[in-house]
Amino acid sequence: MPPGRLPADWNARFPAANGTIVIAKCAMDPTDNTEQTYQLLSLAISGGRIGTWYWRLDTDQHEWSDLCQEYLMLPSGVAPSFEHFRSVLHPKDRERIEALVTAAIETRADYQAEYRVLKADGSTRWLSARGRVFRQPQGHTYAMAGILTDITETKANEARLRETLALFQRVYEHATIGIAITDLQGRFERCNPAYETMLGYSEAELRQMNFAALIHPDDRETNLAEVARLASGQIDGFTIENRYLHKDGQTIWARKLGSLLPGDKDSPAQMLALVEDVTGSKRAWELLAESRDWLDLALAGAELGTWDTDMVTGQTRNDERSLAMLGYGPEEIEPPREGWTQHIHPEDLPAVNEAMRAHLAGETRVYEVEYRLRHKEGRWVWVLTRGKVYRDSDGRPTRAAGTHLDITHRKRVATEGPELLRRIENLIAGLERKSNPAQPDPGETSLSARHREVLSLIAEGLTSAQIALRLGISNDTAITHRRNLMRKLGLHNKADLIRYALQHELGAPGGGGKDS
Repeated sequence: MPPGRLPADWNARFPAANGTIVIAKCAMDPTDNTEQTYQLLSLAISGGRIGTWYWRLDTDQHEWSDLCQEYLMLPSGVAPSFEHFRSVLHPKDRERIEALVTAAIETRADYQAEYRVLKADGSTRWLSARGRVFRQPQGHTYAMAGILTDITETKANEARLRETLALFQRVYEHATIGIAITDLQGRFERCNPAYETMLGYSEAELRQMNFAALIHPDDRETNLAEVARLASGQIDGFTIENRYLHKDGQTIWARKLGSLLPGDKDSPAQMLALVEDVTGSKRAWELLAESRDWLDLALAGAELGTWDTDMVTGQTRNDERSLAMLGYGPEEIEPPREGWTQHIHPEDLPAVNEAMRAHLAGETRVYEVEYRLRHKEGRWVWVLTRGKVYRDSDGRPTRAAGTHLDITHRKRVATEGPELLRRIENLIAGLERKSNPAQPDPGETSLSARHREVLSLIAEGLTSAQIALRLGISNDTAITHRRNLMRKLGLHNKADLIRYALQHELGAPGGGGKDS
């Protein structure tokens, strides 16, 4: 018998009020549906992936369509039954569905239920069943019939939608930026806790306000113009920074991202605003700008130039003051390290490289070296470079930065000063000798040839180590000669000894360094 078709007559069993079963003879008009109508209905049901079922209550006879048998996993050759239906129901749904079926039979109401069935692999399939109770003219229930559809995908989509909505709600409630929804006239419809906190108003208070009232008067016109362009469809969204008025009267800076939420026939379009308080960052940028100005003034006052080297790529950036030391303007010296290095005096390049090596090796706290750089005009400029190398978490050098100072004048004074002093003292000594030519120099006649030779080298500015090297004697012997000279001449320190040698023109100043 095709699903949904009933015989002309049958016996039906009905539960009586006292719990007994009443058997009644049922009959119906078999001409209710034509064969053509039935075929069209069958095609529609099949195309819609709808299974059909029929249950005669008096004989407990079940008729399931092929699709219904597939949904309920009825094995081939096994007759459909309520027991099989019950066995495939998910345990958590079984009691509920049995109660719904019983209630439909007893109350003769339409039957509607969604439930899960367990598949052989342990997964579940969601089904939706709808049915109707059929009654005799006398009102006795004799059968149930209905349809069955697979709603597994729908349920999965609903679950994803619920997860998405739950996620949105969590984001909405716990976001650190303000979220507000208004109509296109600017009236608040919703706002999250961050928006309330930022402006000091409750959502209930904001619902009585227009967002324009919260914008600083000086920024209001610009803000409203952007909203108007958004509402008219000229733009898809906008980002703007403006000032808001807090409930307590303070002014806060905020960055707002505005976009349009399209409407439909049931709901009008709305405006979504994401508002972030940037007051702190605004002030930080202002302080940073002030600090940069102060630092620039300090560097300019100290005549210091700055440099910054990428230790990975080797590229170095020198500021305008550094370049001006060599007579160059911005961008005239190529950024790579070689663009600066090629200006270093060849005799000073080893010292520059050694200073950097020592600093990279951790032997020095800072990188510091004096060297000469060729000026654009061809002359040499003495520069004192100081800096520090910065490393990553693994200890690898990544960046070096520091300052340049032009010390040409200081170097010139250091080099030419002794010569000038010698000339002045010689001039004074000469005048003294002319005024008193008979006065002998104390101790001069008692100096040996070696003492005079040592004194001459001292006048040249040589250290004890350099004197020892020049005369082929030990450093200790050179130091002894110097002390003996000071004792014989009645002098108290090395400076007096050098002054004596210069006064008596025992040597000429030359290159030398600090005595050890």
